[in-house]
Amino acid sequence: MRIVLVIIAIVFVILLVFTAANWQVLTTVTPLSFVAFSIEGPLGVILLGVSLVLTLLVVAYALLLRTNWLMESHRLSRQLEEQRELADKAEASRITALQEMLRQEFEALTKALNATGEANTARIEAAEQSLSKIIEDTGNSITASLGYLDDKLKNSSQGKDA
Repeated sequence: MRIVLVIIAIVFVILLVFTAANWQVLTTVTPLSFVAFSIEGPLGVILLGVSLVLTLLVVAYALLLRTNWLMESHRLSRQLEEQRELADKAEASRITALQEMLRQEFEALTKALNATGEANTARIEAAEQSLSKIIEDTGNSITASLGYLDDKLKNSSQGKDA
């Protein structure tokens, strides 16, 4: 952009030098025909004025385009920022929902683990009671068997002594 401005300035200076050098010719009065009427005037000055007006119109149009571009850029920037904020809010919402879901899952797993632990504890207690009964029954059986053997030994010892 800077190079374009330098080139335009150089062309403008050259045009000014050309106009100053040929001012006498530009101000020479000549008859001008406008189809419907005729007047006498300096053709060079009129053409220079028309060129100046056209140049001002082009500059005004360029400034208008630049202003519109800047305004559109600013509007798009604001929209982009709004969309970014919406995306951040949506992401935060999804993270919160994920955290809530994970919390619920952990609670469900904890309840299931506790229920399983309680069931296992109940089974272990039942197995312990069953094992205690078996041990007690086995102990009673062994005691009865030992008593029976003892009686038999006593009876067989008494039978030999008699």
